[in-house]
Amino acid sequence: MKVFVVTERLLIKWCSLHSFTLTKEALVARLDLFIAWEIQSIQRFLDEVPEFLARRAAAEEKGETTSITKAGLLSDAETWLAARTLAHEAVVYCLNALVDWVLLALAARILPDRWASTAKALCRSRQQLIKAVEEHYGIDVRALPSWSQVDSLRENANAFKHRGGSSLPTPTEFGIPFYRRPDLSQESLCAQVAAVNEWLLALWQHTEGFGQDEG
Repeated sequence: MKVFVVTERLLIKWCSLHSFTLTKEALVARLDLFIAWEIQSIQRFLDEVPEFLARRAAAEEKGETTSITKAGLLSDAETWLAARTLAHEAVVYCLNALVDWVLLALAARILPDRWASTAKALCRSRQQLIKAVEEHYGIDVRALPSWSQVDSLRENANAFKHRGGSSLPTPTEFGIPFYRRPDLSQESLCAQVAAVNEWLLALWQHTEGFGQDEG
C-alpha cells in the first residue's frame, strides 16, 4: 500500500493551497488529515478490489470443472478467490499499521527530538507509545470510543502475521482448545474501518486537536 508517502505529498500540497507554512509541527498537528486520507484510501480499496476479484473468480469458474489442477495447483477461479482473501487481510494489516503510526507520530511529537531519530525509538511497542501519550495529555485511550474494536483488530492482525489467521487457543469445558478466526466479511471489515476512524479521530481531538476549530 502507498501508506504515508502519498499522504505527506498531499498534505504538502494542501498546505500550499491554504497558504500554510509547512513545518514539522504543522505536519503532525494536522494528523486529522493524515487519518482521513488513509481511511479514505483503505475504504476505497475495500469497496472495489475484493468485488473485482470475486467477479474474476466467478467468470473463470464457469469454464472450470475442478478447483485443483492435475499438477496440484489452484485453478484460476480458486486463485482469484485466494487473492480476494489476501485483499481482505490487507485491510486488517493496514488499519492496524495506521493505528501504530498515529501513536508513533504523537509520541515523537511530545518527546525529545532525539527520541524519534534512532532505530530503537522507532521500534517502541504500542504499549510504550500509549503510555507516553496518556502521561503527556492526561487521557485514557482505552476510554475513547471504539477502543475494543481497535484492540481486537490488533489481535486479528497478529493472528494473520504469526498463526495463519488463527487466534491463540481458548480453553473449553471439554478440554479441547478453540481457535477463532477473524471475520473477513465485507460488513465486518467496513465496521472495522469505521471503528478505527472513530478512535483515531477521538485520539487526535483529545491530543493535538484539542481546542482546534473543527470547521
